[in-house]
Amino acid sequence: MVAGNKKRPARETLDALRLTLLQVEQNAEPGTDPESLAELKRILLSRIGELEAIQALESASEASSTESLVADIVSQASLTADESSSIVVEPEIPKPPAELD
Repeated sequence: MVAGNKKRPARETLDALRLTLLQVEQNAEPGTDPESLAELKRILLSRIGELEAIQALESASEASSTESLVADIVSQASLTADESSSIVVEPEIPKPPAELD
């Protein structure tokens, strides 16, 4: 098995990109071309933004699926409640305290 075939979780990739960006900003060599450094930062920030957007969409999709599941459960529960509404239960009328003896 080749290690490159295994997909890294987005959270790990984001953390690695942020760490790389931080290291680039903190450890820039004095003789480094400012344009190249700016381009590298732009690429890192762009990829971070893409991954964050993907995560947000996935989270929204999961939330939507959960909401749909909850709506289905509530709908089924209301059907059960509607069916049970046809059963009539007579309430017990409490007796006055004098008649309890």
